[in-house]
This record gives sequence, structure tokens and C-alpha cells, in this order.
Amino acid sequence: METLDKDQYASAHAQLQPRGLAWSRNPNGVLGKLYKAFSRSYASVHASLLLLARELDPRSSSQLLDDWERFAGLPDECSLIQGTESERRAAVHAKITATGGASASYFIQLAATLGYPGATVTEFPVARFGRSHFGDRFHSRKWRNVWQLNLPGQGNTTARFGDRFGTRFQQSGNTVLECRVVKLKPAHTQVIFHYGA
Repeated sequence: METLDKDQYASAHAQLQPRGLAWSRNPNGVLGKLYKAFSRSYASVHASLLLLARELDPRSSSQLLDDWERFAGLPDECSLIQGTESERRAAVHAKITATGGASASYFIQLAATLGYPGATVTEFPVARFGRSHFGDRFHSRKWRNVWQLNLPGQGNTTARFGDRFGTRFQQSGNTVLECRVVKLKPAHTQVIFHYGA
């Protein structure tokens, strides 16, 4: 919706006034000047309402973005410390609209939104009498609640000669994704991240 200027508001007032000799339609008359005076504040209020309507959606917010982040609890331990305004908007929208889930499809969709389309989930079946077949991989009962998120691309960085002492031999390259998955996974499960799948 476009904002109206003061002249458009003044002409709308003039068109809505009653007809008759007492109601002059002269824009330079007393009523015309009164309508122009009122129309300045109407145009200002209209522009403010349009701005407020845009700020009510976190995907288009700019002036109230800090308030939206505070409402969503951002930045948290899983988000970037400083991002661009569009990244911050996307993070707020993703956090507010996240419904959660314990299914493999939910975590595949989460990986896709965080930059890993084509991810898959591997579940490790536990060997049971009557259900296992000869030649199947044997997993003990400890593997009952373990699943693996297979992500395309390189995600791990290995330590090199000349790195500082105490550097881990292998570090994950996507701590945001791993933090989100660990935070959203069912509490009784363990997740393994496999890059380059």
C-alpha cells in the first residue's frame, strides 16, 4: 500500500464534505486551508503506520530488529556473533517459526536451510533375534539411540604443521549447524556428523 501525501488527503477531505453554499470547495478558502493543515498530520500518521506494518514482520524489519532478536533469544550459542542485517532477519525468522521434530526429514530440512542440501540420516539398527539376517552388521544395544547426519561437502579442518600448540587435530567447520542439531535432537539420542557423504 502506498502512502498518500498531504495534497491527496486535502482533496479527499474536500470530496467528502457536504454539498451546499456554506461548504466552499475553493482550495484557497478557509475550509481548504483547514483541510491542508489537517492533511499534514494524516500523511505523517499514514507513513508511520505503513512503517509499523513493515516492522511487524521480522523478515522485513530493520528498526525493530534488535527487539525481534531479544524476543527470539538471539544471539544464542548457536548463532553467529555478528552477521549482516539479512542474516540476522533470517535467524530471527527461523527461530520463531521452528516447530521442532524428532524425524529424519526435520533434520534433513534443517541442514538444507543451513547450507547443506542433500543431507541424509543413517540409523543403526540393533541386532535382535528373529529380526536380524545372516550378513547384517551387528550393532549392540548401545547403538539403539545413535544416528548419523551425513552432510555433503568438506566440513572438517585438520591441524597443520605450524598451528598453535594445543590445537585440536580435527575441528568442525560448521559449528552453527552442529550446535543447532545437538540442541534440537531428542535428548536420549547421540548424533554423529559425517561430512563428505
